[in-house]
Amino acid sequence: MGVPIPSPGGSSSIPALGSQKPVRSSRTLLSLLVIAVCLLTFGGLGYWVVYPQLRAGYHWRQAKKDLENNDLAKAERRLKSCIQGWPTDGEVHFLMARTCRRLSQFDRARDHLQLAAKQHWVVPQIKLENLLIKAQTGYLPETTRQLQEILKEGHQDDTYIFEALIIGCLETNNFFEANRWVTIWMEQHPQDWLARFWLGMVLESAGEYELAVNEYRQALEMNQEGAGLHFQLAEMLARPNPTEEAMQHYEAALAADANNTAALFGLARCQHSFAIKQATRATLDRLI
Repeated sequence: MGVPIPSPGGSSSIPALGSQKPVRSSRTLLSLLVIAVCLLTFGGLGYWVVYPQLRAGYHWRQAKKDLENNDLAKAERRLKSCIQGWPTDGEVHFLMARTCRRLSQFDRARDHLQLAAKQHWVVPQIKLENLLIKAQTGYLPETTRQLQEILKEGHQDDTYIFEALIIGCLETNNFFEANRWVTIWMEQHPQDWLARFWLGMVLESAGEYELAVNEYRQALEMNQEGAGLHFQLAEMLARPNPTEEAMQHYEAALAADANNTAALFGLARCQHSFAIKQATRATLDRLI
């Protein structure tokens, strides 16, 4: 019997099988690297593209809620975030312009109106805002007639027109005309808490503090989250001497805006009046 001799094909098949392992490992490693690169790419796109859009959308919804409560400072901060995500959105620039105008930041309002116009936002709305800037800064003779015509025709933004006319009248100490405009506003929108708020402001400016208190209270009953209501009511109730109710409203104002320095000072004054020494020191520390 002879010893079987391995054929050339059989002998070559042994190293060939062993040589497949590094090739498979290399392919597996390459696949993992490709997957990792894809994940990083998609993750980067998600962070730089998708996340800013989601963030802008969130702040847009919150800004609308802030404006419903007349919290203009908070709405302005949120609209800044919206503009970062949507820099070419005409509506966002328009709403920022309106908010800046209501905050008496007229130069910024004009800048954002220009940006809204570049993005082809509604021309009549831009023209109206420019009129309201003039009315709010006290240029009433040349704008009142035009705004009256717009109000006669009926306008979806009539409350903004009333507000700008009232502010313009207060700027020129025309309390009678301011009272006339706020009265028309309340007749047309009897459930609008902001009309009550402005009536309180008109009465306060005219020195009718007790009447102003009544209006602020009614406005607060309509909207517990109305910005500025607790503070204005506290200021009226603290005249001439602080009261416990005034202290409560100052605290409520600070719960809504912890950085309200006027509310901090008013609260400290109330606490000092009632000899609450430790609380007074703590409030003054916050104020300082």
